[in-house]
Amino acid sequence: MSIAKDLLKMRKILNALLALILAAGVLLISDLSNRKVKSEESIFIDNPELFAIEGQDYRIGLTYFAPEVVLDITLDGLWLGLKELGFVKDSNLTVIAQHANGEMANLQPIHLNMDHQDID
Repeated sequence: MSIAKDLLKMRKILNALLALILAAGVLLISDLSNRKVKSEESIFIDNPELFAIEGQDYRIGLTYFAPEVVLDITLDGLWLGLKELGFVKDSNLTVIAQHANGEMANLQPIHLNMDHQDID
């Protein structure tokens, strides 16, 4: 009789799992149209406020823990992406960059210094 009870419990668990999987599938399919991602081009076209205003100069502050090759590669990609939006480094975009030389204690004074500078 215990085998019959175990089989009944197993069948109830399998039915519950099947119902859960079915419900999840229905929800995923019904929400498919809301989950489509816009292409990057349409994001920029739909948001003209992302572009630099011609004739305006911008200043940003950049603090980082320590110089590193991976950071340099990442920043090269950042500068290229900003250039596509009209923010050209050393033209209409001034970058104030400071690093902490690998010391956590140096980060707070650097950030306090950035707070007192006129950066966007």
